[in-house]
Amino acid sequence: MSGLQDRLSSDARVRELPTKLWEQLRTDPSRAPEHLALAAAERHGPAAAAWAAEKRARFAGTPQDLALMAKKRHASLARFGGAVGGVGGFVTVIPDLAAAAWIQSRCVFFIAAAYGYDPTDPMRPAELLVLQELYPDPSTARAALDGTGQRVAEAMID
Repeated sequence: MSGLQDRLSSDARVRELPTKLWEQLRTDPSRAPEHLALAAAERHGPAAAAWAAEKRARFAGTPQDLALMAKKRHASLARFGGAVGGVGGFVTVIPDLAAAAWIQSRCVFFIAAAYGYDPTDPMRPAELLVLQELYPDPSTARAALDGTGQRVAEAMID
């Protein structure tokens, strides 16, 4: 039973957004996607690199095999988080959406690592924003992340 408890505790930590990110989302919600992408890169990039290195050392699988492992793991995390979060009803909608976006971002970094891309590369958060269809290309997204380009909220208003 201890193994299951350890796994549940570990899963809860994975789904938990950093306190600093929550503060940024509260104080500057118009840049929520950018804040989330940068926090995800900071937290998930190194974890994804370590995970991929560990998996490659233990398994002789292809990058596609590793990517499938990452996808299955994150789908499981999202399902469990959604089931638990749904209990709170309307009151927990915003935290549930943030947690889902957090897990989705983590999956992107892990899949990048599975395919041999450096998950700590500064372009990964920009690519995440493009995958979420918030920016048309990585260079535009990177400019927004650096504070020199147009934010998602501003682009939607225009």
